[in-house]
Order: sequence, then C-alpha cells, then structure tokens
Amino acid sequence: MLAAVLAFVVAHIVAWLALGGGWRGAGRAPLAVFVPASALMLLDAIFFESYSHLGAQIITLVSWEALYFFLYVCLRIVSRPAEPRQALPRR
Repeated sequence: MLAAVLAFVVAHIVAWLALGGGWRGAGRAPLAVFVPASALMLLDAIFFESYSHLGAQIITLVSWEALYFFLYVCLRIVSRPAEPRQALPRR
C-alpha cells in the first residue's frame, strides 16, 4: 500500500513539474495523471486476466484524484492574499 501512495505522489510531482510548476501545474496534475494511470490499470487487468478488482482500483483512483483536487482548492483559498476592503466605494 505504501508503494501505491508513493507512486501516486511521485506521479503528481512529475506531472506538476512537466506542466510548468506553480499553482497552474498543480491544478492540471490530476488530469495529466488520471488517464495514464487508468490505462495502466486496464492493461494490468488484461495482461493478468483478472478483472474482478479493476472497478475497485478505478474508484480508488478517482477518489484519490478528487481528494487531491479538493486539497488543492483548499490550499489555494487559504494561501490567497487578503485584499483590504473599503467601507465606501470611491467616486
């Protein structure tokens, strides 16, 4: 299980760096990782002819990607600089 988590993290770091880094790369990383990861899962199921766990693996990948994106949005909101608000609009 630890190897799967490490592979997930490394894949997102590589995708983040390949997409230019920063917030833009971090936001696009789940999209860049999902398609190759799901294709590798499908190829693994075809090669070993074991389709019984494929649905659970895909659902796990989707939930991890959703968690990653949720944490990305939360960190983006938290790290946003606070802009001072004016009491009255300028004329």
